[in-house]
Amino acid sequence: IYAMLEHTFQGRPTLLMDGVGVGKTMQVVGFICFLTWFQQYYAKNHRFPGAFSRPPVHWLFNHRLTYGTEDRKFHGANLPNGPHLIIVPLALEKQFISEIHRYVQRHTFDLFSYTTAVRGKHAAGFWAEVDKRRTQKVFQIFVATLPVSAGIC
Repeated sequence: IYAMLEHTFQGRPTLLMDGVGVGKTMQVVGFICFLTWFQQYYAKNHRFPGAFSRPPVHWLFNHRLTYGTEDRKFHGANLPNGPHLIIVPLALEKQFISEIHRYVQRHTFDLFSYTTAVRGKHAAGFWAEVDKRRTQKVFQIFVATLPVSAGIC
């Protein structure tokens, strides 16, 4: 999880691939929880905690992170208040959602299953339900299956 956080703060992507049964689900859920906590910590304290309070010097002067239409220098910029997207194979969707419920305290996040069932005529109802939930997007987790993600990525 720490390495994934470092990659995020350095603007580098992370691809988590490992064998069966080594804890990828727990790592992803832990990573999302830490990102959310870091975002909330920064909003309150105007800095990140611990080792992340000061990015490496070369990032302070040379690196820019782009969040949507905002382009900000890393120093002094919070993580985006955006939702989290997890893409899983269709066969693992229910198991992944079950594991999220197992690891995360109830009502901490709004969890949405974005499958082929919510496309087309059902899409408006799905997004209306999303809009009724928490105002802060950082507390939203979307679990999408591979067939659906092929149309949105």
